[in-house]
Amino acid sequence: MNISVGQRVWVPCEVKPGPFSDERMVRVNSPAVNSAIGSWIGFVPTTRLREPIEWGSIWVTAIVVNVLNDRFFAQLVGDPFANAVFEDSISRAQPIDSFES
Repeated sequence: MNISVGQRVWVPCEVKPGPFSDERMVRVNSPAVNSAIGSWIGFVPTTRLREPIEWGSIWVTAIVVNVLNDRFFAQLVGDPFANAVFEDSISRAQPIDSFES
């Protein structure tokens, strides 16, 4: 699969309730990356989740900011606790149709 800078993709994540009813605490962990940049934790609006679940595994929207070989770097639309950008394997991303976003 090819992804490019500026493209919106779905990435797998874990969610639990956030401080507001329209927000979730989100954790993205990349098992393919052995560094601190392979994770992202923060608050994301429910509109950025594939489904607005309160707990569990789901997909969240990310915007690709760089691509290197079989890895990509992306930002989630939300408020991170630390890392604004995370790294993951391209194989774990799913492109978002322009009609979905």
